[in-house]
Amino acid sequence: MQHFPVLGIADPPRSKSAIHKAYRTAAKLWHPDRYENNPRKRLEAEEQFKLLQIAYRELCDHFDNPQRRYVQREYRAKDINDVYAAERFSGATPPPTIFFGDAHHCYSIAHFPEGAEKVILDSALGGAESPVGFVNMSGALDEQGMPARYILLTNHRLFIRDSSELVHVLWYADLGEIAYIDRHAERKQRLSYRLFGWLLDKERRFTLKVDRRDGSNFYALKDTPDDRVKKVIYNFLQQMRAKSQL
Repeated sequence: MQHFPVLGIADPPRSKSAIHKAYRTAAKLWHPDRYENNPRKRLEAEEQFKLLQIAYRELCDHFDNPQRRYVQREYRAKDINDVYAAERFSGATPPPTIFFGDAHHCYSIAHFPEGAEKVILDSALGGAESPVGFVNMSGALDEQGMPARYILLTNHRLFIRDSSELVHVLWYADLGEIAYIDRHAERKQRLSYRLFGWLLDKERRFTLKVDRRDGSNFYALKDTPDDRVKKVIYNFLQQMRAKSQL
């Protein structure tokens, strides 16, 4: 397939984990964040990174559905607009991206640790589904092994595993209201808050509340992760809900 050289694969992969490993290696090389101080190189990296995502998705899909025929296309950086026109025509779109900044234990696809890869393999993602972001809520003690608590964001679903050892899953098509709630808002008018509010502001003060489309509560993230990570996830889910309703 034409996608093999895009991911740097010489021979057909024997497993989806091999496809993921090749993608992860190539994504580290071409992730746009590596070229923040080089605008020209960043543009090239953004185009190449999109091609990597397309190749990864279609190879995974082909691995799950080997009998399906694919229309082979030549990918050229200068012809990127035609490539995406073809993708939109076929009904496929490139996976989204997420950026956590320097937040601890939070990773985009190009930087997944071993523990995140184990979670992804265990989640049995579909051929057209690709991982986008990962948050290890167990902390640094569990970066190599499979974390006990985590958030996995793909291009189609949200996975949350909490201390109950249950994995909560929600398709973006079923997303309802998403709220970023200030738990201290009602306290701001109190004298005690005006005197000691600066202490409260150092704590985790926001809750990320996610509802299903039917209005029922799916999950509320309170103490973990960090508030700024909750805000990143909030913005990402808003984006995915809007796309799913197009």
